[in-house]
Amino acid sequence: MSTETVTLTTVSSSPWTCPTGARNLIIECYGAGGGGGASSATRSDGAGAGGGAGGYSKKTIAAPSGTYAFSVGTSGAGGAAATGVANAGNSGGATWFSTSSLVNSNGGGGGRAGTAGANAVAGTSGVATAGDTLYNGGAGYLGNSGGSSTGGGGGEGACSTSAGTTATSGAGATGTAGDDGAAGGAAHTAGGNATGYGGGGGGGGHTNSTAVLTTAGGNGAPGKIVLTWTGNILWNSVGQMM
Repeated sequence: MSTETVTLTTVSSSPWTCPTGARNLIIECYGAGGGGGASSATRSDGAGAGGGAGGYSKKTIAAPSGTYAFSVGTSGAGGAAATGVANAGNSGGATWFSTSSLVNSNGGGGGRAGTAGANAVAGTSGVATAGDTLYNGGAGYLGNSGGSSTGGGGGEGACSTSAGTTATSGAGATGTAGDDGAAGGAAHTAGGNATGYGGGGGGGGHTNSTAVLTTAGGNGAPGKIVLTWTGNILWNSVGQMM
């Protein structure tokens, strides 16, 4: 018996063809992270919120066969910098295998843009909705209102052993085996981009631009699918492994 693993990413082509003789196919879906919000369009008046992180779902198919459609969630783009316009971060995409009712993990929500006189609302956690094992991603952190404010940190992605950690400050969330959220930007600085898989992007720090050019939020991280299976090793007529 042999054990094989393959990782499907946003550049992988659907469908996936199951190898002949495969058994006990383990499917792990990671949702993508949401982007951080941009700063307020009012000078010195509020930072963007951090993006939420993607969820994790897992399922085993004992006797897989044929082909399986899939979709890997794309990262949520951070709120773009713009003159006089405060852009929210975009939600991360859902990741599913076969159908969204079999194995599915939603992406994290995008962080809201900074506002005058109120804190920006953080990106929500990505919820795992289908599978045998389900963990939600961590939520982002709010964007503080007022001058000299730092953008909210991104949530931590869920993993195979636990839910992702919710951000509690401008620092990106960490603490478990999931990939970390990105840090929010300091004053006048763009939010960080999440790396790895599933983490939320950081919110943009407040702007001090005289033209009221907002500070951009950071991008969330993409999702992925990890497939692991066992099967008999096949040999051809001349003793070569197939």
